[in-house]
Amino acid sequence: MVAINILLAIFGLTATLAAFGGDTWIEGEAPLIKRITERVWVLLFCLLAAFVLGITKEIDNYQEQKESKSENKKLLTQLTTLRDSIAATVNDATSQIIGSNCEGLEAAFRLAANIPRECDDCVLNLDGRESTSIPGRKTDLMELYWGDEFEFTFIDGSKYTGQPEDLASIKFKS
Repeated sequence: MVAINILLAIFGLTATLAAFGGDTWIEGEAPLIKRITERVWVLLFCLLAAFVLGITKEIDNYQEQKESKSENKKLLTQLTTLRDSIAATVNDATSQIIGSNCEGLEAAFRLAANIPRECDDCVLNLDGRESTSIPGRKTDLMELYWGDEFEFTFIDGSKYTGQPEDLASIKFKS
């Protein structure tokens, strides 16, 4: 393509220079073709060559555009197919994840729902000990399950005033 552009420039320049100044035909009664000077023949040849090269260049450009559009259509079709495939894969994966999370949640609920619920209470004397275990009604330690609540009340009028700072040193361990 670059060679065609260079040739077009050369033929255009040569035609312009050939037409610039000088006689273009010889005076007389002879037919026009015989009266045309060499300068005009060079000019006509260069103009015709530039015209043919210009047409050739445009035909090549048209063919390249046609091939490019065809290639673009193929690539767009592939892109659409890949996009649809990815969307389907993401939807399948999402469904599997949601399904597995629901199955896990349902299994955990079934386990938690089967735990026998009852009130377990105890009275615990702290007696100034640094730590103590909270016993259950049926076992040595109170058992808490998912969703269970733990409430406590202090009964000691001499030390407990009902203020939050009175409970600052109470800690629970699991």
